Amino acid sequence: MVDTPMIQPIRTEDIQTYSECRANFAETLKRVRETGRPTFITNHGKTAGVLLSPEAYDELAEKALFQEHIAMLRKGIEDARAGKGIEFRAAMQQLADKFGLTMPK
Repeated sequence: MVDTPMIQPIRTEDIQTYSECRANFAETLKRVRETGRPTFITNHGKTAGVLLSPEAYDELAEKALFQEHIAMLRKGIEDARAGKGIEFRAAMQQLADKFGLTMPK
């Protein structure tokens, strides 16, 4: 599902000043879509933003979400090993009580 990305070097054509990007936005957007590489936008010599293709953004978002899920699973395993938490049925009963639901017997 989530592959280890191959880190690509930043190319000089992938760095533009804010003014250059604004003046050539359609061309910059086309290049980002065609190459899949991000464009780094600078302002006063510092990176001010990054322009990504929708596919690159989706991939990054998916990987970030995957890492969050892994961290939550690890935390849950640590808690279980430490004896923290409650039994599943008790947890479900707490939720049912909180939302005014009836648990089947």
